[in-house]
Amino acid sequence: MYILFNRLIFDTEDLIVAQASECGLHLHFSGDQNPVRIWCGEDEADKMLEELFTILQAQGMAAAPESRPEYDLDDDELEALDAAAEAGYQWIARDKNGKIFCYLHKPKKVGSEWTDGQPGPPPKQMDSGWYSEITFEGGPVSIDFLRLDQ
Repeated sequence: MYILFNRLIFDTEDLIVAQASECGLHLHFSGDQNPVRIWCGEDEADKMLEELFTILQAQGMAAAPESRPEYDLDDDELEALDAAAEAGYQWIARDKNGKIFCYLHKPKKVGSEWTDGQPGPPPKQMDSGWYSEITFEGGPVSIDFLRLDQ
């Protein structure tokens, strides 16, 4: 779904992190897209971030900032994610049986599994003992988001 925000049009499916800082609002997107920076003061950035979350929540697209899960990855998990990202994988999700896979495209739930239903390389299976914070119920997580969070 596309939205217009502060004279920018972007696909909400691609937005993974929005952060306010002392120098402005920073929007990070999945894939090879460069971050967008809206330069302004910290107070204005905080107001824009609240406005953006209000828009996204109204569309059912975002959790409140305080409910965003934190991911604590070890070096091996992060290295495996970096390799998956370099190979073009953008999403990671855990099936109900506990197996975890990386996907090129955002997967959809089909029964007890996730699938991206797209042509191309198959999903990349990861070590099921890793990424314990990623659950079947929690849905797919952007690999860029996980890497940014470290």
